[in-house]
Amino acid sequence: MGLSKTDLLFRKLVLTKFYTRGWGRPDVMKKIFEMHKLISNRETCSKLVSPNYEVVIDKEINFANYKLIHGHFITPLMDYLPKLVPVCAQVATFEVVINKSKVRSDSHGPACIHMAGTGDHGFQRRREMIAKPLLKSGITSVLLENPFYGTRKPKEQFRSGLLHVTDLFVMGGCLILEAQVLLHWLKRMGYGPLGVTGISMGGHMASLAGTNWPEPIAIVPCMSWTSSSVVWTEGVLSKAIPWRTLEMQYARNPEYEKEILNMLHHIDSYKLGMDFVTSKGVLKPKSERVSQEDDDNIPKKNTDTERRQQETVKFMKGVMDEITHLGNYSVPVDPSAATFVIAKDDAYFPQSSLTHMSQIWPGCEVREMNSGHVSGFLIHNSAFRSAIVDTFERLMKTDKHASAKKQSGEIKEENGLCHSKPANSVPVKSHNISSFAIALKAFMLKS
Repeated sequence: MGLSKTDLLFRKLVLTKFYTRGWGRPDVMKKIFEMHKLISNRETCSKLVSPNYEVVIDKEINFANYKLIHGHFITPLMDYLPKLVPVCAQVATFEVVINKSKVRSDSHGPACIHMAGTGDHGFQRRREMIAKPLLKSGITSVLLENPFYGTRKPKEQFRSGLLHVTDLFVMGGCLILEAQVLLHWLKRMGYGPLGVTGISMGGHMASLAGTNWPEPIAIVPCMSWTSSSVVWTEGVLSKAIPWRTLEMQYARNPEYEKEILNMLHHIDSYKLGMDFVTSKGVLKPKSERVSQEDDDNIPKKNTDTERRQQETVKFMKGVMDEITHLGNYSVPVDPSAATFVIAKDDAYFPQSSLTHMSQIWPGCEVREMNSGHVSGFLIHNSAFRSAIVDTFERLMKTDKHASAKKQSGEIKEENGLCHSKPANSVPVKSHNISSFAIALKAFMLKS
């Protein structure tokens, strides 16, 4: 498996930096980890959000064949960690894309929540690329705005560059609980079956949110995998991090190592340490180590410096695994209703050093595309849509309630779902597009 040259080129075109102010305060990180214990367990998480949580509809916009509904609600994380959520992010905003010809009085059919990927501010991109095409299959889409993005972005934040590592964790906590609010709301409105999806970071957020819904749910993460730790320690975004700043904060504040490190559940984290040291704990020669190639942000002067660097990177992998590794969350009620769509040459979300999802969620489906991350995002949206439709079909076939309705003739073609056999891989047409052209097009879309 090679890394996509387009991914590497695109990263050079985008100058956004992440975590420029460091880790975030140790006391904030500890509070997040304590909250994580509740959010990561389906039984406790289901008690954090009321089934009747208030959702406000702001306006409806009618078009020829579809309707848009805009709404908002207060993020439930405010009930538990109010001081950690920036004022600008406290109100969750969303947009619903509905096929007017499919709306029925007794049942509105399947509905899917779409999480935003890195740089996906607002709703337009998801609406045009995924949501509107899904209307042909009778699937209603709910587009949720990420905290720290769009109207929920802090003024001091540049583009998508989160200022602290803890900001990503606050974002995840908000999105998991906000998804619960929307799933309850959709259920009250008569939609079903329900699902969650997203691309890249949005895909991973969707997989986290899907673990805590107490019923079978369609989960379709696209171009994401077991843990986001690899994104920041192995993928090309690792070069967008000021490692020297993180290294200095980690070295100067003993709380990170003495207290927070002991709170981590090391699933895949120690694999990184094995890349740096021998079985006897001796630092390996540079030529034998697996690390970030040609990263000018990490100086490599002597053994002591290298040891501090690898400790910092290992800590990053540890905290990311703690909050984002799916092995630290409940297994979905029905993991066979999950479909992962991954890019074989993904340089943003590499999979090789992580536990395979088939071991984390036995029975889930994994589809592979012969592409990288950027090219997958730009030219393979049809593969993502097909996975969503197929997964909903699979879920409906195993849903006893839906089966009973089908047998009685209540549901025929109203849902309009396309019928195609689930596959282990997604057939993708080859596109004669240069790496530079793809990266340039991506630069115009993604910040």
